Amino acid sequence: FEKMLYDNALLLAAYSRAADMMEGQVPEAAKEFRRTADRTARWMLREMRAPNGLFYSAIDADSEGEEGWFYVWSLKEVQDALGPSTLAVAAAFGLEANGNYEDEATGRTTGKNILALSEPIASQFDEQLDRLLEVRTRRPRPMTDTKCLVGWNGLAIRGLARAGFMAEAAAAANRLLLEFERTGGLPRLIFEDQPQGVGFLEDYAFLAWGLEALHEATGDPKWRQQAERVYRSMTERFWDDRNGGFFATEGRHEVLFGRMKPVFDQPIPSANSVAARLALELGDEERAERTLRAFQGWMERGPQSCEGLLDALLLWLAGRSASPRSSSEPEAAPAHPAPIGEVRVELEPREVKADADGKGRATLRIHVPEGLHLNGPNPPARWLTPTALAADGCAVEPAWPESVGDRLEGGVAVPLVLSAPSLPAEFELRLTYQPCTETECLRPAEKRVTGVLLP
Repeated sequence: FEKMLYDNALLLAAYSRAADMMEGQVPEAAKEFRRTADRTARWMLREMRAPNGLFYSAIDADSEGEEGWFYVWSLKEVQDALGPSTLAVAAAFGLEANGNYEDEATGRTTGKNILALSEPIASQFDEQLDRLLEVRTRRPRPMTDTKCLVGWNGLAIRGLARAGFMAEAAAAANRLLLEFERTGGLPRLIFEDQPQGVGFLEDYAFLAWGLEALHEATGDPKWRQQAERVYRSMTERFWDDRNGGFFATEGRHEVLFGRMKPVFDQPIPSANSVAARLALELGDEERAERTLRAFQGWMERGPQSCEGLLDALLLWLAGRSASPRSSSEPEAAPAHPAPIGEVRVELEPREVKADADGKGRATLRIHVPEGLHLNGPNPPARWLTPTALAADGCAVEPAWPESVGDRLEGGVAVPLVLSAPSLPAEFELRLTYQPCTETECLRPAEKRVTGVLLP
């Protein structure tokens, strides 16, 4: 029952896009998608719009101490409001005498109903829905979170522009651009028409994305120019020129232990996925490519969490396909970050003599360049690749040194106990590891060393 601005803004853009795709192919579907987008936009404007043209963040689920109380109906309440048309509405929206809404804690029916369509009905019940809305306005409203987050408003601007609500999208855009003109940057939010906080990457990326959508919808070049201005400011504040990609924070934010880069989609797309897509839409192909390459490993390992980046990757690949190189044109070098140095691995000694117990003792020395560290054997996050040692031709028991934060840095000495069924035995050790900087982890790698276990 909680209503979030970003959910409705993203749905608005999605339904508008679906309507455009179905136009001329499945007209009835396009009409239904367009109607859904229109009603979503009108709901946002009615329920979430602030007097300054921006949009509030959220509407609570609770009123009168009950979750959903504002939105659910008993069959009698519907009958009192609609009279003879109740049966048709009940059939279309799945209303039941005992209620179709179950208590979340107990699973028991509450006698209340959620209006939920089982199939599209076009505008058949618009008159009845408007009447129920009129009755509902007399109920005590849930609380509204009246802060206006800049990034979420950027998503709203994009959705409204896609749905054809140009004046309303422009009003929100102009209010945010007013703050940008005043300070040269963006606040995190506007509360009671006053800016507060320092904008994050998502605030710049989502606003520029909304401005570009306004340009696409209206053809007015001023919106493209504003999108480019916000984009340039974003790159100056958040771009990582060494490794590619964008940091979440900039210099005016509180200094933390490390500047993170948002990669994974949450209920909203990751800010780096929007930044990459925006770079492509604004013609900054080099920065878009470097961003995509910086997060290539994450896209490979967690594709379901990186759908926004994969969507930007498809757009990038489509652009490359549309502009093929001639056979004589050399391929540009990949925009990888400058190498810091290479991890080296040594076995001491290479010829290991077994003791009286038949086991040999040796030391594996790992040299980690300055500026890098390796994950330890038990990294704190499941998506990090642990450092591990395997062997062919013998059994190996490594004694990993204790480390702070499960990080291996500098010169690391790992005592080994080696054994084999028969001696002498030639063997190969395989060290797998993932090098990381203070801002990102690189692709996992492997090093091999050989030796012999002697009697």
